[in-house]
Amino acid sequence: MAAVATKELQTAIPGAEKVSLVSCKVLIDGQELDPAIPIFKITIEKEVNRIPTAILTIPDGDVSLQDFPVSNKNLFKPGNKVEIQLGYETKTESVFKGIVTAHGSRITRQTSQLVVTCRDTAIQMTLARKNAAFYEMTDSDIASQLIGQYNGLKADVESTDIQHLQLLQCNLTDWDFVLGRFDVLGMFCTVEDGTVSIKKPDLKQDRKFDVVYGATLIDYQANIDARTQATAAEASSWDYSAQALNNGAGVDPSLNAAGNLGASDLAAAMAFESEIFAFPGKWTEAELKALADARLIKRRLAAIKGNVRFQGTNKILPNEFITIGGIGERFSGPVFVSAVKHTFEGGDWITMVNFGMDPVWFAEKINPWHPMASQGLIPVTQGLYNGVVTDIEDPENEFRIRVKIPVIDAKGEGIWARIATLDAGNNRGTFFRPELNDEVVVGFMGTDMRDAVVLGMLHSSSLAAPLTPAKDNYQKGYVSKTNFKLIFDDEKKSLTIESPKGKKITVSDEDKILQLEDENGNQLILDEKGITLKTDKDMLLDVGGKFNLKCGGDASAEAMNLALKGSSKAGMEAAQVEVKGSGQTTIKGGMVMIN
Repeated sequence: MAAVATKELQTAIPGAEKVSLVSCKVLIDGQELDPAIPIFKITIEKEVNRIPTAILTIPDGDVSLQDFPVSNKNLFKPGNKVEIQLGYETKTESVFKGIVTAHGSRITRQTSQLVVTCRDTAIQMTLARKNAAFYEMTDSDIASQLIGQYNGLKADVESTDIQHLQLLQCNLTDWDFVLGRFDVLGMFCTVEDGTVSIKKPDLKQDRKFDVVYGATLIDYQANIDARTQATAAEASSWDYSAQALNNGAGVDPSLNAAGNLGASDLAAAMAFESEIFAFPGKWTEAELKALADARLIKRRLAAIKGNVRFQGTNKILPNEFITIGGIGERFSGPVFVSAVKHTFEGGDWITMVNFGMDPVWFAEKINPWHPMASQGLIPVTQGLYNGVVTDIEDPENEFRIRVKIPVIDAKGEGIWARIATLDAGNNRGTFFRPELNDEVVVGFMGTDMRDAVVLGMLHSSSLAAPLTPAKDNYQKGYVSKTNFKLIFDDEKKSLTIESPKGKKITVSDEDKILQLEDENGNQLILDEKGITLKTDKDMLLDVGGKFNLKCGGDASAEAMNLALKGSSKAGMEAAQVEVKGSGQTTIKGGMVMIN
């Protein structure tokens, strides 16, 4: 990280080697603006992960006529195409292309002006918050699809390998959704003339040119912040399939940075050894490693931040490098260009480069109050969602169900979600699963919409409950789809189990009864009187072993015909025995012995 010797550096800015007359052209829908319309000031800003913007300030307004003649024209009507060219002498080159997005006027005590704001056509991606679902696609495929749906935009997206089973875009603009996804992959987005490029930064690319103190540097400021550096970055998540943590560690990008203080020196100054990210959802090791890598890239590019101004040139863009020299060993060297700002004013053209990057995640910028934004997590969501069950057979045998969330993707097949249940363990627990087309309530682990959990099922007027709600709320229970019932009644202090065909078990403390009955009229009743067994048909008592019948009181048996038979022996014994028949009485045997 030694400083580059000044004598080895370029001492002229490319395109501005011989500074003379600065030329400016503004084209509206391809036609050059009338030179009679003066341009007071133009500012053009291009930045990593932002839409390029140009602001034209034009003297306008006649106080005597109380009119704004330039504003009245259709030249700067929102939607018109604008191109701005800057250069020297009569040679100009394009610096910005876009469309008019805002048309304003400004009046002070000294002047009146027309202020025209223009943005690249990629601004379309930032306007509407949307909901969408993507299945079995990579991030690069998703980005190309989203960018390609806008007129006038081209996608230049570096291919990514991680394929998502399911990925939801929830109440996010396409721009925020895409940038948030690629931010955790360590990839940057730049926009140039309607082309949206998303690529990993080349941290070892050649510098575009040099800016040297005492030669081409106009002004400069920079700051080294040790708080931005960590020695390492790690990420982990819970893999419910393996019931273990998945882990990923970042690899230091080995940035060829400016100055003579390395990342390890700065991290040691703060005793910041490792930054750790933890996610409750199921991330693959490849995803975790990509996030940890991305974090280290952000931190390394944040070590030195500042800006430098020099004579105007269009030979530098965001996501490139320049070298700043002649400013001492602590700061001299190559710097990453995160933003470029061109200013044309008073007949001069100055370019300012912002170097270094803010280490925070893109998610933190657009939603700084969200608890998972500091983890870089996009998409992020809050609250619960209504879902409709579309599939109950999990091809991966993870006991999940597929749920369509209509407000996000009404036509899709839905996302796979785990089911939160009362008890769950290895070959034990409660097992109640919804049916197809049931309505369920869905939440997300760590607000990550890739990791859905069904928290419960919902009734409504369309999907009515099996019991009628009552003010006293005595009845609780369960009714299956084929009408098996388990009903608790706190008023009657009873429990009833019933089958669809009428088989029924009733336990009642109020009636002091336990009763079993079926659809054939058979009953077994246990109450305070004793035990009653009833049937209108035959009864068979079949015992494989011994059968003993013992009674503490009298016992009687009564039937139209009564037969007792022992295949080997039958015996009857009592203190007194009486055999009596009102008609004929017969005693037979191979041998009859009486005393």
